[in-house]
Amino acid sequence: MPSFSRRAFRLALLLLLLAPPAKAAVFDEFEVHGTDIAQPGTPTTDLFVNYGVRGFRSPGFHGGLATDRALYLSPLLGRGMTPWWETALVLPMAIDRAGSYSAGGAKAHNVLVLPHDPHDALTLGAVLELSALSRRFQPMTFGWEVRPLAQLRRGDWTLHLTFGFTGGLGRQGGVVLAPAASAYWAATPRLSLGLEHYAELGTAARPQPPSHQAHQVFLAVQAVVGPVMLNLGLGRGLTPATDRWVAKAHLGYLF
Repeated sequence: MPSFSRRAFRLALLLLLLAPPAKAAVFDEFEVHGTDIAQPGTPTTDLFVNYGVRGFRSPGFHGGLATDRALYLSPLLGRGMTPWWETALVLPMAIDRAGSYSAGGAKAHNVLVLPHDPHDALTLGAVLELSALSRRFQPMTFGWEVRPLAQLRRGDWTLHLTFGFTGGLGRQGGVVLAPAASAYWAATPRLSLGLEHYAELGTAARPQPPSHQAHQVFLAVQAVVGPVMLNLGLGRGLTPATDRWVAKAHLGYLF
């Protein structure tokens, strides 16, 4: 690994270890979306697994799940529809620290990308999502998400940046600001090392002060072998409003 890359990852690890104690923010998926989507007619399947190594022992909202020692699983079944559209169904579920199972409902997940040449360094798109989830997963029953996204490739580096706007349908809550970003360095053609950041900043009408915002930073490794992709990460909460430690796994298969 070049000396610059070694210094960058050592600094990221130091920040994780020195971060202040945290309490919790609930995320049932950890993925910074890019603009790489399945070809038309190609099915895909993914499994997101998150485990609250050290999280909240009390729910973040009435009727919700405590994240401490909770296991979140989100299988995704998708299909490439056109060169610019991929759609999927997500079925989240969870098992709490007592071993109780909770079905989460469903999400209709769509990724749209602007037309581009495969060799373009910068590509743009958006994620559009509608959800009908149980109150164990979110305070409102019906929700939505709009997430503009950008992907930049330079040499061995791939950068992803998204800015999410999420909310409930009807009179259920305000619009929450949820940006996310990642940077991955390709150590080999099949193995990459990454740093990911997820945040919730409060509502657009009234953003929270920094200490009340949720900020989760992950060190991650991603391996690709043929149609199979495996991403493993360990995340550290940087504020009192975030789970202190979260482990994640993302297994994907392109048929």
